Amino acid sequence: MTYRRILNLICIGFNLVWSLNLSSQHTIINYRGTAIFKSATDSEYSNNMTLLTKRINNSLKNIDIQVKTNGVLNIVSYVEKLENDFNGGTLKNLTLSMALNGKLIFTDYSRQTSYYESLSYNMLRSVSTSNIEWEILDDVKYILGYKCYKALGKIVSLDEEYKLAVPTIAWFCPELSLKGGPTAYATLPGLLLELENKKMKFTAISIEENKNTLREINLKNKKIKSHKEFVAYFSANNPLSRLNNKK
Repeated sequence: MTYRRILNLICIGFNLVWSLNLSSQHTIINYRGTAIFKSATDSEYSNNMTLLTKRINNSLKNIDIQVKTNGVLNIVSYVEKLENDFNGGTLKNLTLSMALNGKLIFTDYSRQTSYYESLSYNMLRSVSTSNIEWEILDDVKYILGYKCYKALGKIVSLDEEYKLAVPTIAWFCPELSLKGGPTAYATLPGLLLELENKKMKFTAISIEENKNTLREINLKNKKIKSHKEFVAYFSANNPLSRLNNKK
C-alpha cells in the first residue's frame, strides 16, 4: 500500500470519527480472546500444552479483554463477565499471563512507551512502542461492520520484548482513526479490531463511546524496569532460576 494511500485513509478516518462522535472523550472496545497453540514435535509437551490451552480458553469465555483509548493513552485490561472457577487464582493468573503478559498494559503515546503491570512483582515492565515494523497490505475484511485493512508486524529488537507477545497480524480500521488495541504496539493509523500474536488472537465484539475522561495511570510511585532489567530481575528472584543456579 502506498504512503499516499495511507495518508488518504487517515484523513478519511479523522472525518468519520468526528462525525460518529467516537472521539469525544474515549472509546471502549471489548474483545474476545482465544489462546493459540500449534503442536510441537515433543508429543508429551504438545499434549500438555493442548490441555492447558483448552483450560485457558474455557476461562477466556468468562473474560472480556477491554481496551480504553483516546488516541493519546491506551489501556488494556480485563473484565470478568461471570463468577467463574479459577482454581484459587492459579488458572486466572495463567490466563492473564497468556492474554496480557500481566495484569494490565498501559501505553502513553507521547512517551512512545508501553508498560506491563506484572502479576508476580510490584513493578512495571516498559517497552518502546517503536520496537515494531508494520507492513500494511491491500487485504480487506469487515469487522463489526467496519472496513479493516491487514497489517503484518515484525519485531525490531528481539532482546527488548518477549517474542510471543509481539503482534504478527493485525486488522485495523482507518474509519476509527484513534490509535488503540489489545497490545503494547497499537501504533497503526486506526483502531485494531483484530490482532494475533503467536499465542493469542483477539477479535473485537463491541465498540462504545464513553464521555468520561480517560485518566492517565500515575507512574510517579511505580517501580519501572526496562524489559532487559525485568528479565534479569525475574531470573534472579524466580525460585526455579535460583534452584538451577545452585546445581
